[in-house]
Amino acid sequence: MNQSTSIMEIKGIGEKTAALFQKLNIETVGDLLLHYPRTYVQFPVAKEVAEVTDGETAAVLGRVRKMPVVRRTRSMPVTVTTIGTDEAELELVWFRMPYIKSQLAPGNTYVFYGKVARKGSRFVMEQAAIYSGEAYAAMEQAFLPVYGLTGGISNNLVTKTVRSVLGREELFKEYLPREIRSRYKLCEYNYAIKEIHFPENMDTLIAARNRLVFDEFFLFILNMQYHKEKRIKEANEFELREDSFTDELIARLPYELTGAQKRALSEVKRDMRSPYVMQRLIQGDVGSGKTIIAFLAM
Repeated sequence: MNQSTSIMEIKGIGEKTAALFQKLNIETVGDLLLHYPRTYVQFPVAKEVAEVTDGETAAVLGRVRKMPVVRRTRSMPVTVTTIGTDEAELELVWFRMPYIKSQLAPGNTYVFYGKVARKGSRFVMEQAAIYSGEAYAAMEQAFLPVYGLTGGISNNLVTKTVRSVLGREELFKEYLPREIRSRYKLCEYNYAIKEIHFPENMDTLIAARNRLVFDEFFLFILNMQYHKEKRIKEANEFELREDSFTDELIARLPYELTGAQKRALSEVKRDMRSPYVMQRLIQGDVGSGKTIIAFLAM
């Protein structure tokens, strides 16, 4: 498996799922690994029921007090149970998830993760994720990726797929010399890819981001330099010779061009008369007149 391998070679990805990934411009393993998380969720330390507050997203450690009840309404089944004590109780509610009843045993302790809301005198958590104490402890304080998605693709699917690929050999070839990485304190590229998806902690996330940001700027500058050198050798087959019509356009403008705008236009005209293809960037603040220069150049 390498960067150009189709994602259909990944276990669990069939034609239908691959078609959904294509909506995210993901067709290969390389595309998948370069689809970075847009943010991260860090699971908090689990707390007791008595410590929850209205509006917070929390992990609550609690013993199931009652056998979950499935109430049938006209539109959906609603599963309800409670955790805590008589002094501090948290009601747990799941919509359209009747199977939850079989996952929870009265008297057993679990960690429930979700958003807490006060409803009257009660605290309620809806659609909570359920973990055993051991499973949650393994995730506690970890950074879990949150990806940009499309209909039919869940965050869990992207996470699972990326994790399965990263468990293989290094897929990207390091191209920066060791001395360059050492000079700018940059981590190795494959390490950066792994840590940007599943960072061990904040320090490794920052290190990964620094390396990937460096690469973006480096490759952009390299590309610009390539085109600059290429321009020197690329003949201009459409050399501009007559441009008096632009003077007529300028005369009809409801305002006069500034000195800086006139200089920029003059430089553009000079480049367009050159025997070589123009490669020019017009740079300026918002409202400085870049658009009128582009229009007159066209």
